[in-house]
Amino acid sequence: MKLYVISDTHIAEVWDKIDKEIPSRYHLLDPNKNLERAISKLDKDSFLVCNGDLIDYYYSSYLGKGKSNWRLFFKLIKSYRGEVLLNYGNHDYRKLAYDFGIYGLRQIGLSNKIRQKYELKIGYDKFRFLQELDSIKVDEHKFNTLSHCPHKSVIEKKFKNYNILLLNTGPDAFTRKDLLFNPRYWKPMFSAHPSSRGLTQKQIRKLKQYLQGDLKKETFVFLHSPPLSSKIKIKQIKLNKQKYWSILRKNKLIDGTFILNNQEFIETLLKSPQNLTVITSHVNFEKQYLLDKETRNLRQSNMKEINHLRFNKRYIKFISTLPLGEIEHRRNTGYLQISDKLINYVKI
Repeated sequence: MKLYVISDTHIAEVWDKIDKEIPSRYHLLDPNKNLERAISKLDKDSFLVCNGDLIDYYYSSYLGKGKSNWRLFFKLIKSYRGEVLLNYGNHDYRKLAYDFGIYGLRQIGLSNKIRQKYELKIGYDKFRFLQELDSIKVDEHKFNTLSHCPHKSVIEKKFKNYNILLLNTGPDAFTRKDLLFNPRYWKPMFSAHPSSRGLTQKQIRKLKQYLQGDLKKETFVFLHSPPLSSKIKIKQIKLNKQKYWSILRKNKLIDGTFILNNQEFIETLLKSPQNLTVITSHVNFEKQYLLDKETRNLRQSNMKEINHLRFNKRYIKFISTLPLGEIEHRRNTGYLQISDKLINYVKI
């Protein structure tokens, strides 16, 4: 049996419109078509984990009226006949599209120069004043996009040889006032790639409970945002419990990380006797790490070593997925494939 992991699909109706208007010589990425291509390659009798940022924003209309992009997402994965498990990312919480004139379209391979040339055909650049904040602001009491999602996610799933746990790292960190006004979180919160809120105490309790399960099985923990990540190669470092955040900052391991209960998440894993692999997304590039439970030493790794040590309980394995809806800086797109013998990337 295989387990597939897709993430950062960023599905939205507007991509098909842009793809139609922009000449093919620009090699534009259409995330919608890329997801269709990926789904067509998957075995239909396996399981599919969708690990966050599945849609780019809730409303398909720029002004907040009309159909939901969730409808399009589920239409595109409808051909997959296996079981689908959902985890959410920070974009899945967003209500409205962001202003293309402000943020550009580099993530689909469109430079500002090209976008400006075709901006009248593309649209999505009319300034909405205070409504612009709705593209990132999250107020679940007024409008919770996940409550409108037609497919509810499970938290855990048990298989013959391994178990999986899905933890939702929530919306963007700066939507939480208790984090925004706490100097302790300023550095990771305003890192190069905006960070997610993180895990609640309820989720940490669930994690601790879950890690008391069957020690014979391989355990996969899925998060959209990683607890630690860096674009540069890191040397071996020791995660000191008293200086945890300063060590992450010093070694530039805070790119795209989640904030709330980050250290407690790591400490919980270090104390667990389980064979653990953590699958994360959000950062849009391949990265693998190994964390030694006995020495607390963290070092960068590769997929060959990850597979070699896959069943060694001493090491916590960290693997980031490839995106399907993001090619900024011409990165690869693809998905993660997990079988009983091998974990590998499949590039699209």
